[in-house]
Amino acid sequence: MTFDVTGRIPDPNRVLLFAASTNPNKRTALVEELLARPEWVEKWTMFFGDRYRNNSANSQIRRYADGVEAFYQYLKGALSLNKPYNLIAQNLITATGEGWRLRRNRPCRRIPPVWGECLWRLAGCRLRSIS
Repeated sequence: MTFDVTGRIPDPNRVLLFAASTNPNKRTALVEELLARPEWVEKWTMFFGDRYRNNSANSQIRRYADGVEAFYQYLKGALSLNKPYNLIAQNLITATGEGWRLRRNRPCRRIPPVWGECLWRLAGCRLRSIS
C-alpha cells in the first residue's frame, strides 16, 4: 500500500510492526498517515503532470520552462490542499488571464492555452471540432 500511495518502498521494520498489530483499524490509520505525507503530494503531482503532459515539448506544442514550472506548482499546491479532482479540472478549464512570456530584448508574445486538450486526454477523450 505504501508503494501505491507514495511511490516509496515501505521500511521493513514498519511492515513488521503493521503485520504484528492487532488494531482492527490499522489499515485505515496507515492510509490516513500516508495521505498526510509529502511523498504522497510529490508522487501524485508527478502522476498528474505526466497525464496532463506538462513538459517543455509535447503534442507539437512548445511550452516554456516557466510555464511548466508554474503548472507543476499549481498541481502541487492543489494536491497539498486536498482540492477535489473535479475542482482542479474546473479551475483549469475555466481559467482566465494572459499567458505571456517575457523574452530578453524582445516584446512579449502570447502562449496558446492547451490545458483543455490535456484534460480531455486525461479523461480518455479527444476534443473534436463541432464546427
